[in-house]
Amino acid sequence: MELDYDYIICGGGISGLLLALKFSNDSYYKDKSILILDPDFPKKSNDRTLCFWDKKNSIWDSLLTSSWENVVFKNGKDEKSLDLNPLNYKMLSSISFYDYANSIIKNNTNIQVLNAEGFKLQRLQLSLPGSNQRKTLLNLLKFLIVFWIGILLKRILNILF
Repeated sequence: MELDYDYIICGGGISGLLLALKFSNDSYYKDKSILILDPDFPKKSNDRTLCFWDKKNSIWDSLLTSSWENVVFKNGKDEKSLDLNPLNYKMLSSISFYDYANSIIKNNTNIQVLNAEGFKLQRLQLSLPGSNQRKTLLNLLKFLIVFWIGILLKRILNILF
């Protein structure tokens, strides 16, 4: 199998999908080939909850589980309310994010997905500008080693527990 991509995203979790969404929404990447490597793609479980501060109106609002414009501090008999303006504290379930991201990504013809289980990296050719090719390649190889160790540990833990 020949893999020739401009960008490879290792992992289709929250970070990887967020990066793929950013690529999808930026015209610079429309003619770039992008690969998502993930053995469990697409994610189909609500495996975490995302909480974050954001402006009042954002692209995530239709996906939110909850949102707070103010908070209340209580200490038995006293109570103080605090307006969070101009921000809101927002909560989003991961499955809502996964479904949204996957619906955008599947319509993007320049993003491909490889379910990486059993994938064997036999040859890596890297073209980089400048003289730091060796250092960048070593960093990439370190990352790939950590990535595959993580997959292996996840499989072992799933078997044990």
